Amino acid sequence: MTKLEICIPTYDRPACLRQTVQCLLEQLDATTTLRILDNHSPEPVTHERLGVSDPVIRGRVCIERSSVNIGGNANIARCFERCQADYMWLLGDDDELAPDALETMVADIKSRPECVIFNYCLPRNNRKRNMEGSGLDAFLKEIDRWGNCMLISNNVYRVPAFKPYVICGYHYAYSQAPHMAILLEKLRVAGGDFFFSSQSIILGNMPTPAGGNGWSLTHHGLARMALLDLPFTGPQRARLKELIVGEVKLFNHAMAYALLIAKGNDVATARHYLRKVYRDNFAEPFRIGYGIRYWLCQLALLAPETSVRLIQLSLGSSAMDPVRSRETSTRR
Repeated sequence: MTKLEICIPTYDRPACLRQTVQCLLEQLDATTTLRILDNHSPEPVTHERLGVSDPVIRGRVCIERSSVNIGGNANIARCFERCQADYMWLLGDDDELAPDALETMVADIKSRPECVIFNYCLPRNNRKRNMEGSGLDAFLKEIDRWGNCMLISNNVYRVPAFKPYVICGYHYAYSQAPHMAILLEKLRVAGGDFFFSSQSIILGNMPTPAGGNGWSLTHHGLARMALLDLPFTGPQRARLKELIVGEVKLFNHAMAYALLIAKGNDVATARHYLRKVYRDNFAEPFRIGYGIRYWLCQLALLAPETSVRLIQLSLGSSAMDPVRSRETSTRR
């Protein structure tokens, strides 16, 4: 009997996690288990805090707590290591589930046992048709939106096929996409069939509580191009860069954040950050507009007090929110 395990990497988001688990309990069946990897939260995750009181259900909800905080991305990679089933749904602790999510993925697994990866889409991304194929070249060609792959909760893996490549996830944890490093390396080395579904198993994200943990676009801007260091062919690397750069237009955020750093009299760090984001993401031939904006931003760093106010007015105050220092080190 094919077994599915839902693995949730989590850190210090008890309300979101409890809500997610309660939604899952309504969908669990005898072939499905739940594994929660608590990344050393200040308050340990327990069955009681999750609202899991039934002894039978408790036996199917495994909680593992790290002895130290290993970082959010390492905790995601650890899910591949710790999963004990044939298939794994890698689920974020703050994602809103479709009411038929498990039913949808189980049906796909049964109808396509040859596939090693099943990818779904968010409703807003409106994937119009199912797509399938085999190998890395076909996978990169068929990706319609990089964000559909990056969202960890959109993916279901045939875990044994990925176990030999977990080391790649740890190695490229800095990329903010350890799950993609594992997936891309597996397809590069050993191939494998994939399925892109037009259905949605995730409806969106729960709101992050004030002062809570959330992803940082800033850290993504600094790190996401690290995936290109995998040993791809030239065309593969070019296609991957096209997908990554095309998904998030972060230059305005980079400019705003650099000015925010400079306002605190750390102009050297601001210039380093802005230079790295521009070089890795936008310094391509014929991207003249980004080049002009880059140098305008460098000039703006000469008067950060005035420039910060102008950026706030043009981009909105949310673009200037300070990035919480613990985001990449503790989230999940």
